[in-house]
Amino acid sequence: MNAPNFILSILFILFVLCLSQSCEQISDPPEEETPIQIAYLTQFEVNGSSDIIRVNADGSNRLNLTDSPASEFYPIFTPDGEQLVYWTLYNSPFDDLSGLYIMNADGTGRRCIMKGIQFFGLYELSPDGSMVAMRGTLPGDTDRHIYVINIDGSNPRPISSTEVESLGNMRFSPDASQVIFDGILESNPNEDLDIFVVDVMGQNQMRLTSDENDEQQAQYTPDGEKIIYKRKGTDGGLYIMNADGSDQQFLLQDSAAFADFDISPDGTSIVYHFFPNGIGDIDRIEIADIDGSNIRVLVEGLDANSLSFSSDGAHVLFASGREGIFIVDVASGELIQLTTNEFRNSDPVFRPN
Repeated sequence: MNAPNFILSILFILFVLCLSQSCEQISDPPEEETPIQIAYLTQFEVNGSSDIIRVNADGSNRLNLTDSPASEFYPIFTPDGEQLVYWTLYNSPFDDLSGLYIMNADGTGRRCIMKGIQFFGLYELSPDGSMVAMRGTLPGDTDRHIYVINIDGSNPRPISSTEVESLGNMRFSPDASQVIFDGILESNPNEDLDIFVVDVMGQNQMRLTSDENDEQQAQYTPDGEKIIYKRKGTDGGLYIMNADGSDQQFLLQDSAAFADFDISPDGTSIVYHFFPNGIGDIDRIEIADIDGSNIRVLVEGLDANSLSFSSDGAHVLFASGREGIFIVDVASGELIQLTTNEFRNSDPVFRPN
């Protein structure tokens, strides 16, 4: 190779190297992580109305999403975190404005899902975000039933039978094919709460528990194979059973004073709130492995409620009847107070991420 060609080859190689380095330098910067956010309810003493607030987990960027003369209740994020479902009450449950609503996570795009139902207690979104289950009564009806409605407001239907009055908690199965709920069988002379399951179209209702004590607040494990629930009475505590109601076993904390619990998204842990020495004494939040082992205390003495895990299971969110809303780090136990209870803050929920 003669000298001019050799020099040109070297220059070409250097040019290619420089070009590749330039491409690396102008590549897109890494995306910033979305901050952990929560929504909660705040009640104003001036007019008694309540609004839904969204805030970052570090307390920044607090935003009133509803800011209306009505009262809003029970915010729940859709599974993708893009929208919030909530209940709005104006003058009466049956007026033209009260009902179940949905809005974007920034407070825009509000629309009504369902009106004309007397709402009782909580409601639940299906894991795929396509349906809402709620407990209520239609005008002219005296029985409380579980209703399921599509998220777009179509196909509202009662799914629990008239033989059972629904009185409490409800949850979808992980595959969104069934709803599990607390209810009283009308033919039951003891009127104790039992756990029932029914298909989302109202078929195949089945009673899963029949103990003389109240069983309630059932939750499926994320794989749908097991159900964890609370039992009251002399042998109270948390119990676990198969999804068909078989093999009912005591899980942990022999206490009738259980209040609340949640299962981690990966199904490995359970966090729960109870009163070790009976209701009225000092309360405690503990966390344990899903088999009831490896118990440790997270929080004591804050009168906690509304426990929930974050999407990654690294944090637990809860409200305190006296102090406000808190987040606790599961690994370190670090406690962050997000609000005081100046305006009676309650019902906090994590935004999925």
